[in-house]
Amino acid sequence: GRGVPDLAGFAGIFRGAGMVSLGGNLRDIARLEESIGKEEEKVRGDQDALNRMADDAIREAEAEVAAAKKRMADKKKMLKSEAEDKEEEATDAAVAALMSGEGMADSQKRRPSSATTAKEADKQ
Repeated sequence: GRGVPDLAGFAGIFRGAGMVSLGGNLRDIARLEESIGKEEEKVRGDQDALNRMADDAIREAEAEVAAAKKRMADKKKMLKSEAEDKEEEATDAAVAALMSGEGMADSQKRRPSSATTAKEADKQ
């Protein structure tokens, strides 16, 4: 809200500009005040509209960032579970190889001697 306009000041300004008669045409001043008020309202409206647009743009950008972060997290999760799956497959393959005849035969050929010597060493 605005205070009471300084009509004498206005009259002086416009008298100097030759727009207002020496008597100070208060009606012209009032009209001028009104049009200034309308301009100010328009500017305020424009500012509000710009602020709304800026807020919308910010919200949109934040939503895009959030979506991108979620995509990254999902991708990371997917890659991690793929890596875990591959690790599991490799472990399964190793276990399968050990349990197959060759794997067991190889390990049995090597181990018993060392195992028996270890047991004998314990006894002595």
